[in-house]
Amino acid sequence: MEAFTDGLRRSLRPFGVKAVLIEPGAHKTHLTSNENYSKLMTAAWNGASAEAKAEYGEEFLKESIEALINLTNTQGLGKITDVVDVYEEGLLGRYPRARYPVGNTFFLHIQALPEWLGDWVLTSGGKPPRPAALK
Repeated sequence: MEAFTDGLRRSLRPFGVKAVLIEPGAHKTHLTSNENYSKLMTAAWNGASAEAKAEYGEEFLKESIEALINLTNTQGLGKITDVVDVYEEGLLGRYPRARYPVGNTFFLHIQALPEWLGDWVLTSGGKPPRPAALK
């Protein structure tokens, strides 16, 4: 999306048309609620084959739900109204920026790091849940 928006901005600039990329990070919505995470992951688990369930095990599901909830609770999710404010700035601002990262942009910043450093940052918070087949 970033490359597409950059191309649009560059090709439409001579005609006075501006293209703005809004990059929302994680925000507090019903989608990011602990209950919704648990419900969606449990539904995916229930739809998995018996073979997959045997390979991963019930413990993997529980640990994965806990890890995701812990991650979102510690990342300080932004308010969704911040995104609306940025849309307004991008549409109505006299000199809009090319990019608007908004909200919790932790994962957007990871992309700017060298791969080895990004990998270390993402995996240094402890051991991720392990499937039963790897134990």
